[in-house]
Amino acid sequence: MLNLFFVFLGGAIGSLLRFELAKCFTVLFAGTFVANFAGCILLGFFYGRTKNVFFTTGFCGGLTTFSGLMFELITYIQNKMYLLFSVYLILTIVSGIAGIYLGTFLSKNWRTEE
Repeated sequence: MLNLFFVFLGGAIGSLLRFELAKCFTVLFAGTFVANFAGCILLGFFYGRTKNVFFTTGFCGGLTTFSGLMFELITYIQNKMYLLFSVYLILTIVSGIAGIYLGTFLSKNWRTEE
């Protein structure tokens, strides 16, 4: 039951951060892209370090947004912006995978004072 609370709390904080982050960008898909890329890096890092549901499922799950990505992609198709659709889709997938690898790498090489 405590894990449910931590997922809820982390998700709320991540969602609020995504909402505020999106307001910082006015360029097409930049807010969603930045939130998803940062979330992938953080997910790789937190999963590699703690596997704590507050950070992984909660915070990173709330910060990243698959539905927002899909909505933006469909909007580009509807507006016949096929090149932008393709670039955004490929860039998001490649950067997401790279972000997870980068976060995992950072978590394994993070030096803490013992």
